[in-house]
Amino acid sequence: MIYQELQQTIEKSFKSIKATIIVVTGAIAVGKTTALLEIKNFFEKQGIQVFQFKAISEKSSELLKLMYLAKQNTFALQIFILQEFQKNLLQLKILKLEGKINEKTIILFDRAVPDTIIFEMNNIQDIQQMEILKKIRKDL
Repeated sequence: MIYQELQQTIEKSFKSIKATIIVVTGAIAVGKTTALLEIKNFFEKQGIQVFQFKAISEKSSELLKLMYLAKQNTFALQIFILQEFQKNLLQLKILKLEGKINEKTIILFDRAVPDTIIFEMNNIQDIQQMEILKKIRKDL
């Protein structure tokens, strides 16, 4: 189910983007961002244009700390992360419209929308909150 949703999200979000898209998923603090930085450096050293989009910005990183202090902050964190995804997708579309993306471009994403589902299943028990998050994901 999660793989299918990931595939649908990629097709919906990136179908008109002619570039190589790399999405790294996984649990919190396993080295996704570090791995993507290494990938980015590797391609840039070869003269390849790379754009990197992060799911957890410095602002959401602060929310993440609050979530660890109190689980009730999880819902706010998820909304913020989904908004970050929405912002990243909009930035990607702007880059495309500006002609800054081509077949040789590499686009890196730290996480994907389906990652939020796994996080929610493990951290949010409120059915109403889960429905709100599901609706937000659907609108991305």
